[in-house]
Amino acid sequence: MHAIVTLGGFNKNHKYLEKKYFHVNSIAGQWKKLVIDIVKNGNYENEKLKKRAYHVASQLYHKNTRFFFDVAKNDLNNNIKAIKYIGRYLSRAPIAEYKIIDYSDGNVTFYYEDLANNKEKVKLTLDVETFLSKLIIHIPPKHFKMIKRFGIYSRNVNKEIKNIMETMRKYVSKYSKSTFYQVETWDTFQVNPFYCFKCHVKMRIKEITYFSIRTGSIRYKEYSY
Repeated sequence: MHAIVTLGGFNKNHKYLEKKYFHVNSIAGQWKKLVIDIVKNGNYENEKLKKRAYHVASQLYHKNTRFFFDVAKNDLNNNIKAIKYIGRYLSRAPIAEYKIIDYSDGNVTFYYEDLANNKEKVKLTLDVETFLSKLIIHIPPKHFKMIKRFGIYSRNVNKEIKNIMETMRKYVSKYSKSTFYQVETWDTFQVNPFYCFKCHVKMRIKEITYFSIRTGSIRYKEYSY
């Protein structure tokens, strides 16, 4: 499950409070407890499965097993980025073909990136049936909703908050297609460097040059009004 959360939220007075820091380790501990409780208290077909699930849950409580990871490289600054981020998990296969290294003698050798160890590459060899079973569990049931929205993302959000969010959306829409440089400059100085500081009209790019690490030369971008 992949979750996208806002860096902030509304208090009881409907005032938006921005929070730049997300405590991953704290959330990871809470998430682990919730997942293990679901395994332990599930509705199982027979007593044997129930005892096995309870045993596994008890072991996981005492192991240093992590179920939650911060995989985002940067903040999602606009709707297009968010859609692309979600969309790739809806359309991609559970494993990329290039990660399958070899298939011979009824065994499949592949590698994956271990999130718990800084995405270290781990090579694994499984028999075909076991390999396929691990792929099949990623196929959702028929009519299963792949995307669910909660909190201020929900359609049933409070009307007053919805109106506030609409105002906020219009306020930032001017910068929704901005580059990382624009967004960071705006967040720091409340200035969009691509707009004239006096008349607030978007400037035309006249020339784009880059800084050369090899030669040490510095050239600047030039804009015309």
